[in-house]
Amino acid sequence: MLSDLMEFANADWSTRPAEEATGLLHSGVVEVSPLYIRVEDQWDPDRTDQKYAIEGGTIEVCVTPLGSKLREILRSRNEDAEPER
Repeated sequence: MLSDLMEFANADWSTRPAEEATGLLHSGVVEVSPLYIRVEDQWDPDRTDQKYAIEGGTIEVCVTPLGSKLREILRSRNEDAEPER
């Protein structure tokens, strides 16, 4: 889990598919975003053979305020620890 947290600290994403952040799900630095599904009636049967158009259904995670603060702290510590050139 420590390697997941360090990778998280150095990343710049704010949302990501849940399967790409499984190691962080119970850490408090990310939370599951609300799931949305949009269903639209297809009014032109000559253009498509599907009665409905469906979008969404992807489970994503987003960075929590705690995760943002942790990133800030870890990044500042990494910058302090790097030797000057």
